[in-house]
Amino acid sequence: MRLLSRVCTHIYVFIMEILAIMTCILLYPFKSVKLDLPKDKNGHPDILCVHGYMHNETGWKLFRKRLKKMGAGSVNTVSYPSLTKDIPANSLKIKQRIDLFKEKTGRQIHVLIGHSLGGLVSLEYALEYAPKDQITYVITLGSPLHGTQLAKALGVGPSVVQIRENSDYIRSLHARLLQANHLRILTLASSIDRMILPRHSALLPEIPYAEGEEFPALGHLGFIFSTRILKKIASFLRQQHLLEN
Repeated sequence: MRLLSRVCTHIYVFIMEILAIMTCILLYPFKSVKLDLPKDKNGHPDILCVHGYMHNETGWKLFRKRLKKMGAGSVNTVSYPSLTKDIPANSLKIKQRIDLFKEKTGRQIHVLIGHSLGGLVSLEYALEYAPKDQITYVITLGSPLHGTQLAKALGVGPSVVQIRENSDYIRSLHARLLQANHLRILTLASSIDRMILPRHSALLPEIPYAEGEEFPALGHLGFIFSTRILKKIASFLRQQHLLEN
């Protein structure tokens, strides 16, 4: 029975990943540079979502709507050239988007949600450009925080070299994270994410201000469509007193 259950789980995840891929392909052409501006001056958090490798901001469409319903003040997205630029260069795209938002609203975005490579780009921004006198919250979804074994076999571009296991970039990232007291991190992983190998690479147990959780029956693209992930993010933001209970 246990074997049958595992087989059914893998079939279910495979089907959901195919649907997620199809959805992302259909949404891909509809990129928008329009800012989502908060409609009031309350304390609801402003959030920036950062996509992963070979993707763009359109994949967040459903995710954004659900976050807004949960009480976010605004939910913005950003696109960056994941194939041609490395992680530090792409983190400048995050900075530019957040600077533009602050120019328009007078408010600073303190919450970043990054999927896959986007989690590393978000952390890079938070380490190098986020205000050091305020807390920045980074939530990573299926991100290769310790690198991934697939980086040697799949993908092209400078960022792929950086996400290899034990790369110079990964070592630098971890050294800087240990010193970054202005960050609070939530890392979410999947027990059957085939893009992040080994699977514990998506967690940061060695960082004292990072917490993490591993989810079953969730594929790599499934993170940005999962209601379980959204509920966990909402719970984390409530614990940080960023969302109302």
